Amino acid sequence: MGMMPYVNVEPFKETNLGTHILRQSHTAHIRSRAGEVGNKHSGGEIMRVAPAIRITLTVLGVLIVVIAFIAVLGIGAATNPPPLRVAVAVKDLSAGSRLAASDYHIVDQAIDPNLARLYVQESDLPAYDGAYVVDDVRRGDPLNKVKLAAGQPD
Repeated sequence: MGMMPYVNVEPFKETNLGTHILRQSHTAHIRSRAGEVGNKHSGGEIMRVAPAIRITLTVLGVLIVVIAFIAVLGIGAATNPPPLRVAVAVKDLSAGSRLAASDYHIVDQAIDPNLARLYVQESDLPAYDGAYVVDDVRRGDPLNKVKLAAGQPD
């Protein structure tokens, strides 16, 4: 069976200094097996570890961190939806202007498929060629189908 911890208690001490009585309470030193091996403050000796073991443990720790980082990146890439080709405004478009091919360019964007229905994708471009801008579109924003209309403005 393992070594049982023991308690070393110094007796209660009282010191009279003039009118002041200073009391020192007992000091307990609890030493357990771990305290005797590695804790300098508990009176035990400092545990010495061989340099080869220390280097091995350090390399193993770094390796675990790197593997965990790569695993998180891999899981993130696997759970992201595939990128969609979406039309993005290359300049500010004001309401009432017509959409020309020079007003947008196609970029790959990873977005939720439910939100992708709101944006003009590369396959939707023929339907929106020459459409009128109903609401202002800022440079860099994806072209939103709600902000475009075919036909003559009122």
